[in-house]
Amino acid sequence: MNYEVIFYHAGRTAEIETTLSGALDSIALYPSASCAALTPAELAQHLAASLNRVDPVFIIGGLDGGRQSTDKILSIVLSARENEMTANKLIDDEDNTAYLIRSRQQFIFVLPDDADIIQKMLDLRIRQELRKLYSLSERQEAVPAVAGIAGELERQLSLMPRTVPEPVRRKDPSLLMYRILIAVLLSLGVVQTGLAVFFWLTL
Repeated sequence: MNYEVIFYHAGRTAEIETTLSGALDSIALYPSASCAALTPAELAQHLAASLNRVDPVFIIGGLDGGRQSTDKILSIVLSARENEMTANKLIDDEDNTAYLIRSRQQFIFVLPDDADIIQKMLDLRIRQELRKLYSLSERQEAVPAVAGIAGELERQLSLMPRTVPEPVRRKDPSLLMYRILIAVLLSLGVVQTGLAVFFWLTL
């Protein structure tokens, strides 16, 4: 199932698109298009086009309480469609406000221009509303079993090249004895040479 996003007086659009897609992918809602509106007329035009293609539609930004705020413009635009329109406020525990608007059996979510607030609202309320409205189910991430992890680890280890360690060479004790004997003989030779020199000098 697809949705579209309309940005109205909004910034950080790429970050917000990433936040939406990351949160809605788990309930099989996927973005199909996004656009930006700078004036109330553009917002009305983009909204009409989006509602002809997909449902739901997310409108991001413009919740500043002014004369051209998103909620006031939508109230005028949608009431002109000669159909029952309902709007519900979605408020989180920090008094951030979003709107769920229903018009002609279609749903429009109006969210503030802040990726962190959007993420929090999606987690606390909006994703639950979407699941209920469209009979969607949360996709659970598959958790691999311990046995499967162990088997995969063993398989990967078996593919690694094996190296045979070289045997540790132990020193032959007989070689050590020969070295000691040679050292002793050399020492005796030095002593004998010293004695010979001494006697030669004293004669």
